[in-house]
Amino acid sequence: MPINIEVEFTPTTPTTVYYSGQLLAGNVRLTMGRPQRLRAICIYVTGSGRVSWTSYTAITDKIETVEHSGNEEYINCCTCAYNAASGSSFELPAGVNVYSFKFTLPMWLPSSFEGTHGYIRYAVDVVLERPWKFDKTFKKPFPVCRTLDLNRDLSLSLPAQMEYKKQFVLSYATRGILSITVNVLKTGYVSGGVIPIEAVVANNSSYSINKIAFSIRKIITYKCTYPMKAEKEEVTTVKEKFVDCLIENEQISFMERLEIPETTPTTLHFCNVLNIAYEARVVAVVPGLTANPSVAIPIVIGTIPFATDVSPSSQSQPLLLHEEQASSDIDDAPPPSYESVYGSVSNYNNN
Repeated sequence: MPINIEVEFTPTTPTTVYYSGQLLAGNVRLTMGRPQRLRAICIYVTGSGRVSWTSYTAITDKIETVEHSGNEEYINCCTCAYNAASGSSFELPAGVNVYSFKFTLPMWLPSSFEGTHGYIRYAVDVVLERPWKFDKTFKKPFPVCRTLDLNRDLSLSLPAQMEYKKQFVLSYATRGILSITVNVLKTGYVSGGVIPIEAVVANNSSYSINKIAFSIRKIITYKCTYPMKAEKEEVTTVKEKFVDCLIENEQISFMERLEIPETTPTTLHFCNVLNIAYEARVVAVVPGLTANPSVAIPIVIGTIPFATDVSPSSQSQPLLLHEEQASSDIDDAPPPSYESVYGSVSNYNNN
């Protein structure tokens, strides 16, 4: 009977997402049909990020291919469940052998992520070191959601405004001015919250506006260090809503509320291989223009809302105001869904 290795997390919920600062605990179960000689039983908690992509540059009569890559390690901790003396081995009896482990995840860990050109992954690795044989290994991944408390940056609770203004000129003749002013009540939100977006569109040009698009966009920036520093940006729409209209030589105000779905929190620090940012965006669809006028306001999506946003019924759960409180406070917070944090891209090649 071959050696069977299983890792069970506590609690044993299939969709459990661990917050940074939280206690990671579980059991390693070894099932063997006959005794095995081993040098050590090691349990590793690992976390790393990797990005890679290919770029092509035309040089005279040939195309140059450049392979970009970047790597970063976040955790690599080991505990030996059993370790023989130097140069010796021990015999593990047949049957089921169970070893427990505990590890507190650092507060600064970036969230798990799976993208087109990179990933951030965490796992528990079990290594059975065997004399005169290849080591037996087993990997059990687990997703991490970084704790991002909006209360630690009160500037995110302030209103924000951005304006777009365009003067159209054709054959030295002015065809009018189009302006878009966008307002949000604050720039810090959490998944499940609602962003009220106000857009004031003043169209004094000869063009017509027939649609206004409100959206929340995620901007993913992949960063490599080899063979040189370079970046690659990927933009996806998290939420979008269209409003049909007809604006000609007039000013109209719009107010739309966009609900934020479960998504990866904003990446602020401690991650050098990729960055995740969000923006609230308003686009005026103008037939006849090569590029539609747009206004975007950067926003931050965290995991803990402002204290003023918490309803009285939910105030029994303490807010995470200090890093020292992380382990106790976040244990009571409901975990986000697995797909929202870990991502839905599963075909990335893990080299």
